[in-house]
Amino acid sequence: MNLVLPAHGGVFLDHRHRANQIIQHHDYRTQEMLDAVRRQPRTAYEVAGIAFSFDLDSSIAVQFPATFETLAHLEYLRSLGRVVREERGERVFYRAA
Repeated sequence: MNLVLPAHGGVFLDHRHRANQIIQHHDYRTQEMLDAVRRQPRTAYEVAGIAFSFDLDSSIAVQFPATFETLAHLEYLRSLGRVVREERGERVFYRAA
């Protein structure tokens, strides 16, 4: 038996199933973010607002980690050549390649 004791959430047995759920979730998020920058170039913060449904009135405890997760996805897409990073003054935009 392979008992899994995660840092949060319930205890479970099937680690492979959980790993596949996480992979599918990140694949979905990555596609969602790619779709957001297909329409127009956007900053990571703008993409995060779309993907995680937050706005300026949302808690920083939501905005901050969502934006960093989004940055990770966008940089991953950039490493695959699917997204281009453009600096415009002090802002960085991502657009579909």
